[in-house]
Amino acid sequence: MLARDVLVFEFRYFSKGCILIHLSLAVWRVLVEAQVQTLQKDVKGQIVTDVVFAGTWLAVLLLTQQRTKTE
Repeated sequence: MLARDVLVFEFRYFSKGCILIHLSLAVWRVLVEAQVQTLQKDVKGQIVTDVVFAGTWLAVLLLTQQRTKTE
């Protein structure tokens, strides 16, 4: 049981890191890539994708927390 708790604890940090990375990428795309003409191909689509990925990791994190509270 202890090893499982450690894995859940590590997974929470991993998912928080993924959320932070994807949101940082979205901010980067808004502030930098949108200004550089050679990188403007599909900035809006990439921003939406980064936000969706961050939302997915947030949902996984919340579901994991909820599941561990009920056990």
